[in-house]
Amino acid sequence: MAVALPAIALALTAVGTGVAIYGQQKAGQAAEEAGKAPQEADNANVQAAQDAAALEAGQVRRRNLLRLGTQRANAAKSGVLISDSPADVIYDTAIQGELEAQSVLYSGATQASYSRSRGAIARLQGENAKSAAKIQSAGTLIGGLSTGLNQYSRATAPRFNNA
Repeated sequence: MAVALPAIALALTAVGTGVAIYGQQKAGQAAEEAGKAPQEADNANVQAAQDAAALEAGQVRRRNLLRLGTQRANAAKSGVLISDSPADVIYDTAIQGELEAQSVLYSGATQASYSRSRGAIARLQGENAKSAAKIQSAGTLIGGLSTGLNQYSRATAPRFNNA
């Protein structure tokens, strides 16, 4: 019976250590999966930002074409030939309209880049948590082995009576 108790204590320590390691591994996997969800959402935001920017840029270009048409029609209605100053005004309007469209596209690209970065960070955090769980599991294993061996050696060590 005296040898059985240290063996039981060692077995219980091993089981407890195994359960702790299993829990840490599962927590690490859950953290990794949790990091994937924000990345997927941010990837959807990337596409949405790009689509919205392209749509808005198209609308800006359409408004600009209408503005240019109005300017040409007003110039023609007034009897002015489209040369010199009216042509300069129409040309400047066309340039400003395209600059506005490019600005909208740039804004969408900036938002998409921000969403991409957030997604990458979320995924990296999940991967780091999984790595940390593996390291913590190794520490738990070493600590459990140390505790178990210490308990076993104390239980099986010869005892001296100083009587």
